[in-house]
Amino acid sequence: MRFARVVSSCHCCNPAADQLVEKGNLDLMQLDYCWPIEQLGEVEELRKYATGLSEQLRTLHRWMYLDPKLKIITNAGGGDSLGCVERLAEYLCEHDHGEMPLSLIRGDNVLAILDDLINQGIKFEHDLEEEALQTTGKNIVAANVEIGAGPLVAALHEGARILVTGCYDMAAPSIAAGITTHDWSWHDYDTLARMAVAANSQSTVVEVGSTGKVSTMKVAGVQHHNELENDCLAHADVCCRIEDEYLKQLEITSPMDAGITGSAPNDCWRLRLVRHAGYKFEAFVASAQRKSEQLAKRLAGDQRNCDIISTHLIEEDCLSLFRVTSTEKLACQQSLHALLNLCSQQPNDFKLLGQVPKTVNNLEAIHCLVPKDQILVSVDTRLANEWR
Repeated sequence: MRFARVVSSCHCCNPAADQLVEKGNLDLMQLDYCWPIEQLGEVEELRKYATGLSEQLRTLHRWMYLDPKLKIITNAGGGDSLGCVERLAEYLCEHDHGEMPLSLIRGDNVLAILDDLINQGIKFEHDLEEEALQTTGKNIVAANVEIGAGPLVAALHEGARILVTGCYDMAAPSIAAGITTHDWSWHDYDTLARMAVAANSQSTVVEVGSTGKVSTMKVAGVQHHNELENDCLAHADVCCRIEDEYLKQLEITSPMDAGITGSAPNDCWRLRLVRHAGYKFEAFVASAQRKSEQLAKRLAGDQRNCDIISTHLIEEDCLSLFRVTSTEKLACQQSLHALLNLCSQQPNDFKLLGQVPKTVNNLEAIHCLVPKDQILVSVDTRLANEWR
């Protein structure tokens, strides 16, 4: 069994996916989409699906037709998994692929039941995150559980070719494909751990034997990336341990048949919360360092309801980055106007670089653990023409 994982921004498609499918003889393509909250200006973006998937499918659907064994698992559903599946079904039917089975996996979006989950008890990864939720709990705008491989296995057994959900554990698709293809035990933790470690590799073909031997290989013309940074990785279905010496020597093309062990996971899934922490803007300003310090003090004096951070980036070019945040939108806007006015009135002292900044929502992530038996997940598999 061969699989590859490709990561894209929610509004983009990744050309590496086409090359990997064409040259890798894949059984599974894992399409991961990310919603970078630090770049999102509108909360509504979190409630939409990844539009980049539609563009990605323009080329991938040809390979889906030519290679019946190829399957796609994606978290492109984002905040609207149903809308995502309906759009995929519409596209496939328009291109005479109405008989392709699509699976919708729901249950990861728990915003509607978040209060109940909090009352029943969830575990926070950091004390500061728990404090932040307690003080601003009503400002949570998104709540998604990283579901494990179980629901994906169910969808694969139902014959789904494209599986869509809003959020999953990064290793869940590869583990689900391995269990479905090779009938591994859920308790074969060493094998599952190797699959989980391999899933950290982006844009790389991973080959998995029936005995659980895992190896990776690069595809010419595709830039690969390995996210593996820690010697201990906790996933939804397995906890991985990597020997120190092996971690140092780990290469993208190395076999993963030694140095990696697994153990039973806890009974929790990771819950990702996004809270609205106020408003912010960022501005690049060229000035002498002394001048940038004066500007920061000036803004701080004018706007006492704002937190202002001035970072001196490049000594030679006298470039500073101003990050301004506030819980009050008006205060943040007034601070921005003061900065723009100073740059306009004193062009010899301050020069604004790049695009004119604007006040946007300040979104922050909070991570915690929730007992997985409190999460109700449903799997709905139908032909594309039945989703319309």
